[in-house]
Amino acid sequence: MSIHYFIDYFVGFLTGYFESVKNRHDEFFKIVRSNLIIFGYKDGVYFDNQYENEDEFNEAMQTLSLE
Repeated sequence: MSIHYFIDYFVGFLTGYFESVKNRHDEFFKIVRSNLIIFGYKDGVYFDNQYENEDEFNEAMQTLSLE
């Protein structure tokens, strides 16, 4: 079992968890900088994104921070 399998499983778990608690109304986002992952809740939708490189990750971080 590789670390990538574990990360995919964990992100899937978080997605399922967030789907089950949809009554949360506060927007938020969290980051896993070591794996270039951003997850959270925005505009009534839970999201989880993993980026291919640090530039894309940083751009997404800036977009979320400015909104």
